[in-house]
Amino acid sequence: MSSKKHIKLVVSDCHLGTGAKLADGGINPLEDFRKDDKFVEFLDYYSTGEFAKAGVELIINGDFFDMLQAKTSSSDTPYEIIENIAVYKIRRILRGHPRVIDAMKAFLERGLKIKMIWGNHDAGLWWPSVQEEIRLAVGTKIEFLFSPYRFDGVHVEHGHQYEISHHFDVDNMFLKVKDRMILNYPFGSFFVGGFLTKVKLRRHYISQVVPFNKFLRWSLIFDFWFTVRQSLKLVWFFIMMRFIYHPYRFTRVTKTIKILFEIFSRPKFAKIAPGILKANNAQILLMGHNHEATHRHYNDGTQYVNTGTWTDITSFDPGSLGRRSMPTYAIIEYPPGVEPGQGVLPKVSLQVWRGLHQVWDVFEP
Repeated sequence: MSSKKHIKLVVSDCHLGTGAKLADGGINPLEDFRKDDKFVEFLDYYSTGEFAKAGVELIINGDFFDMLQAKTSSSDTPYEIIENIAVYKIRRILRGHPRVIDAMKAFLERGLKIKMIWGNHDAGLWWPSVQEEIRLAVGTKIEFLFSPYRFDGVHVEHGHQYEISHHFDVDNMFLKVKDRMILNYPFGSFFVGGFLTKVKLRRHYISQVVPFNKFLRWSLIFDFWFTVRQSLKLVWFFIMMRFIYHPYRFTRVTKTIKILFEIFSRPKFAKIAPGILKANNAQILLMGHNHEATHRHYNDGTQYVNTGTWTDITSFDPGSLGRRSMPTYAIIEYPPGVEPGQGVLPKVSLQVWRGLHQVWDVFEP
């Protein structure tokens, strides 16, 4: 019996953009990932020392690269993402975080594994040429997954497919428009790329607040006129998307109503998790997407884990009110002598990466 230790690490929603600094040296308001050093430490820790001879697999569960918010150099994010634009965006993102990319490369070179699951912010991974750019930078052994990752009673998926606003038609991921292939975006992708990125230039924290419905109430009191103006712009944006630019994607009235409802009230993953677990005959469900780190135990012994996000969050929940930085991740551990794939249910826990001792940090307003 082998005594080799086997673990799987799960992270999600890092949202690497084109870098913290703009070309003129200013702060990039569309960059949400500011923890390059901590992520490098994280990968080094789990690939050296006591883990040097362990079987370690890193599962990146969606939205690692934020290709929705990454702009082209000459314009806002285009609505129609063709292949060369997607390649251009991923090149900029890879250049924007060289230390993270080098750490991932070193992780693979030490004989460990990285599996990357797609999310709604990095749907550009479906382009083979985008995958090739990442392989050139990170290593050829990185694996890309475009369906849920299942093993030993564990089910891993990003979670955006359970929201009508962000649900992709995976059987028709590409559309032919004017003799060119484009990504078949749902409304949520248009909303992030075409509307939210513009609001972030004025309120950079807008995509990092939870829950959004409570933030909206706060904004109506303390940021009234800005909120009213943006709400009216959102209504106009929705009308343009629904009836002018892409009417063929939102033809059903029921779908339109559901999208409108989800803008203000997102599905509660902890409530729908038991149904997902049952449908997939799983004991442990790991998701991301909503940026709300959670570990829930159910009466039947099943578990739901949301790995949260590595971006800063401003919470409007009374129990966690305020801005916080919690780079959370799940660790899946197998009993000594047990290898993945033998059907033995592993143990899962949700943890916060504190990193090495740090005397000071850069202040970010």
